Amino acid sequence: MHSKLLKTLCLILFFALPIYARMIIVQPGDTLWKIAERELGNGNRFKEIAEWNNLQAPYKITAGENIEIKDSADSSQIQKPESNSSAESSASMQHSTLETTAVSPLISSSFRSETNISKSLTKISELLSNQKTFSISLKDAIDIARRNNLSLLYGELSPDLSRSALESLKSEFDPSLSASLEENSQRTTNTSSNKFTDEKGFDWKTSVSQKLPIGTSYDISLSGSRTSSSQTYSSSSSLNPLNTSEADLTLTQPLLEGFGRRATYSSVDAGTQTLASSIANARRLQEETDLNIANAYWALAEAEAVEKTALHSLEIALELLRKNEGKAERGLISNLEVTTARSGVASREESLITAVTARQNAAETLLFLIHGASAPAIAALPTAVSKPKETLENISLEELESRALEIRKDLIAKKAELEKSEILLGASRNSLLPSLDATGSIGTGGRAGNFSNSFDNLLNNDEPSWSAGLVFTVPIGNRSDRAKHKKALIELEQAKLALQDAENKIRQEVRSQYRGLMQGQERLYYARQSQMLADERLRGEYDKYELGLSDTLRVLDAEEDATQAKLTELKSLYGLAEAYAKLMSAIGNTEKIRESEE
Repeated sequence: MHSKLLKTLCLILFFALPIYARMIIVQPGDTLWKIAERELGNGNRFKEIAEWNNLQAPYKITAGENIEIKDSADSSQIQKPESNSSAESSASMQHSTLETTAVSPLISSSFRSETNISKSLTKISELLSNQKTFSISLKDAIDIARRNNLSLLYGELSPDLSRSALESLKSEFDPSLSASLEENSQRTTNTSSNKFTDEKGFDWKTSVSQKLPIGTSYDISLSGSRTSSSQTYSSSSSLNPLNTSEADLTLTQPLLEGFGRRATYSSVDAGTQTLASSIANARRLQEETDLNIANAYWALAEAEAVEKTALHSLEIALELLRKNEGKAERGLISNLEVTTARSGVASREESLITAVTARQNAAETLLFLIHGASAPAIAALPTAVSKPKETLENISLEELESRALEIRKDLIAKKAELEKSEILLGASRNSLLPSLDATGSIGTGGRAGNFSNSFDNLLNNDEPSWSAGLVFTVPIGNRSDRAKHKKALIELEQAKLALQDAENKIRQEVRSQYRGLMQGQERLYYARQSQMLADERLRGEYDKYELGLSDTLRVLDAEEDATQAKLTELKSLYGLAEAYAKLMSAIGNTEKIRESEE
């Protein structure tokens, strides 16, 4: 709907209005005085504008309204000062970072005369480009994206997950503290005397235990109890109440399965390699994001240059139409020439609208890539200010391959995965062994009528104790551990194949992108040669047209060929920039992409 309206306005501006009339759009803050001063060079002529548009005092106008302006024959002689708004309007038309030269040699000072057509062209450009913009360099775009790109932020959370998983694995080797309290009571009845005895007790225990990375487990405990009875003991050796204290140290050391750090700490070592792989993959994701930003940036720069080229193409067609209309009025050419020129204008208007839409889409794509979650709230669209380098460093393919295999982050991740598989295979091989554990303990205790004396007796080692032994266990069949070992063997083989496959793909990618860069340089050279020849043909065809030896159709065909040659040159130029970015991404050095601008 919006595109149809724009095209209709264009057609009205260029064809429906007389050559001495034009339409302008009222801007916020405009008054008839300001419009007369800006458009006619004299604010006192505001009443003429009111008369042309049937406006009555107090001459109220609103922003967005169309106002007709008529230029008298001698109005072009008025020296109109160049206002800041006019300069800004002209600057807003220039979205491209490149100078378009395909059509400019043809447009001489007389051919580019300040006519109503060129003024209407400016207004159409403002209308189609009615969008706030902000300039950004390639380096800044990449830096902003590294902070805001949603895919990158999502991927950067993966190492945090791996760190959490690693901490969970390490927690298996953290010491633990336990404590317990228990109170009990028991009544015993003597059937012969028909009497009963009440016994009450209070037990407590605290201990610290830990499994060490070398496989050794220890447990240190301190315990005590207090027992009292309602029965009176005649023996002097019996204490009522009775307090006991005990201290023990128990050690367990695996001698076969689970022996040594490699077997015991394998889960943590494997988790460490998982974290290393996750970090490497996150860094590779950043490199891929840098490449995506560079591609989007150069796509925007190309779209801006294409829009500028389409604007120049339309300007030529309009000037040709103006000349034909003048010649037709004097009877020098037939009306068919005018119709042909109008057809050329219409097709170029469509091309311009398409180019503007493509540029806006490219700008919005870059906007969302670099600003992420905040992009929907940004009203302005980015414009590219960086120009691609045409002189690139000369590096041999062998050096590029070697560098890629050394620093590519995804390859580093594959190597970490291989190391993880080797660790798990070693652990699974150890799990096939039978279990043989050496156990030992040493302790002491004390007894007394109160807790203080019993603890003193413990410290005096009144009741020493010790024990030592072996525990041997053989799982019959051991199918679970055998299955785990077989799985580890398969996963190790998969990791080796994945690493080799990654290396091959990196070599292939580097070679492919290297060839693309070399071919891109050649394409740019020949595209520029083609553009120069197309420009010469256009100039020659126009000279013949001025001499009456050519017609409008041939001039328009030559101009279209020149425009297509320029578009091909632009595609080659920015394609070369993208090819360089892809090659730097292929070798894993995207910092070079940030430097690939002039």
